[in-house]
Formats: sequence, C-alpha cells, structure tokens
Amino acid sequence: MINNKEIEKYYDEVTPMYIKDYGCIYQACVLDTETYLKDTLDYFLEKLDIKSNDVILDAGCGVGMVSTYFALNVPNTIYHGITISQKQVDIANEFIKNNVLENRVFIEKGDFQNLPYKKNFFDKVCFFESSCYSNNLDDLVNQVVKTIKNNGTLFIKDLFLSKKRKNLTNKQLERLNDFNEFFKTNIFTIKEINKILIKNGFEDIKIEFLEKPEWTLEPFSHWMSPIMNYFSSKSDLFDVFLEIDTDEILEWAIITAKYKKNEKI
Repeated sequence: MINNKEIEKYYDEVTPMYIKDYGCIYQACVLDTETYLKDTLDYFLEKLDIKSNDVILDAGCGVGMVSTYFALNVPNTIYHGITISQKQVDIANEFIKNNVLENRVFIEKGDFQNLPYKKNFFDKVCFFESSCYSNNLDDLVNQVVKTIKNNGTLFIKDLFLSKKRKNLTNKQLERLNDFNEFFKTNIFTIKEINKILIKNGFEDIKIEFLEKPEWTLEPFSHWMSPIMNYFSSKSDLFDVFLEIDTDEILEWAIITAKYKKNEKI
C-alpha cells in the first residue's frame, strides 16, 4: 500500500516537470476539443453549478489552478485547497498572488483523509483525479461527511477499476500493481465508493462514464514527457500503459452525490 510520504516525495519531485512539460492543471482525461483544458474546466463548472457565496474544497488540489480558474469565473466564491506536497503549496500561493485572489483561494499542506476544517463548512467537496490516492475509502468519505453541509455536493472525477473486468488475470493484476506503484495511486472500483457513499448518507448518486469520442487522454506524447523524465525504466512504463489500455482494465468517470444529514436521534 502506498503511504503519504511516498506520495509527498513523488509530487515534490515531479511537480516542476509537470508544470514545464504539461502545464499547471493536472487533468489526464479531458474533452476532445481544440481548447481541451478550458473546455474541461468549464464542463466541471457546469456540472458543479457553483453559486455565489459557495465555499468549496479542492481535495488533492495540486498547484491550485482549478480553484484559481473557478474563482476567476465565479465571483463571490471561496476555495480551500489541500495537498500533501509543500512544493505544490508554494507554487500555488504564487499563482494566487499573481491573480490577486489571496482573499478567496487558500491552499495548505495536509492530508484529505484528516481534514483540518470545521464541521458543516463546505457547500461542495471536489476530487479532481485525486481520490485515487486514498488508501482508505471509508476514511475519505468520513472526512467529507464531517466537513460538508447538509445538501452539499460531492464531486469525484477519477480513474476506476473497470466494471468490464470482474476478475483480473495474474498478468493484468501485475500491470495494475505496476501502474499504482508508478503513480503512487490506489485504484478502486465505482461499486466500492458507491457502497460507502450510500452507507454514509449520500443520495442522488450519479455516474457519468467519460468515454470516446467526447473524452480522451491529454495528448499522449505531451503528458507522458515529465513522467518519462522521472522514471528511469521508460520501456516498462510504456508496456504498463499499452497493456492497461488494451485490456480496458481502467475507466474514467465522474461521480456526483448529495449529502443528506441523518436527523434521527
């Protein structure tokens, strides 16, 4: 199981390479358009239906550019981002300062499985390709429940273990383990997270699979380049991606849900 120290070390090291080769917004799965990053972020905004005065958590926020983009496009909203990487916090605060958003976007170092916020604080809690770093889904959802308001929205956009593969072969399992090791992730199934959400009071759970032709991976040669600079075994990394893609082991999806507080005594 990947631990927080490994994730922190990974992102402290690769973040400058991501920014140089990939840009400041980490989204591997994007709309297949000419202006894919802007269009993808606008799609998120539409799905989230952010209102004036909303307070929003960006859990696993990277360098804070999603929150920054949202803040620039929706006035009178507040964003809190949390990342395990101090390197990302430092870079994020520079972006926030440059966009004069010091009073609306706040990024801090921490663990989204141990949130430092008060109860009933957030109108919306978002995981943009970050829930896959959780090593305990129960803990993750419990932290959301602790901090989200009644009728608040949970938004998860991530990579999941495909429903098309009920039983992995030994080779597929080995490649999935390689993927998790390379990217310090812990890929789980939609069924797992759905079960935990229901148990914890979430309703109106909706799942949208991000499939071709509308959705695609960010241009392969582009988004792989910082990783290729990071890992010494380039051929093994390509083998992992080719086999995972061919076997359809993984799939992209957006999960949204409403939290309904249990008022029973």
